[in-house]
Amino acid sequence: MIMLGNLTVEQFEKRCQIILTEEERKTMNELREPTCDKVDGNNKIHIYDIPFMIVCGNGESRKTIIDMLTPYADKIKATLQISGGV
Repeated sequence: MIMLGNLTVEQFEKRCQIILTEEERKTMNELREPTCDKVDGNNKIHIYDIPFMIVCGNGESRKTIIDMLTPYADKIKATLQISGGV
């Protein structure tokens, strides 16, 4: 699979049409790793544009992202995949 993009948290919010709290934005920025090959096995995430996906490096980062975004599920205006962290 070809995956493209390195979205910022702000670009992610715009694409989803949601507004995170300052604390959520801070947490997501701390987890975000701009270099995709540094994510696997680490407490980091990478946000792809195509396909629109958050790849999580470990179970802790995956749980954090899922817990954070679940309250926004009915508001997110894009198909979003969350993967990795298994």
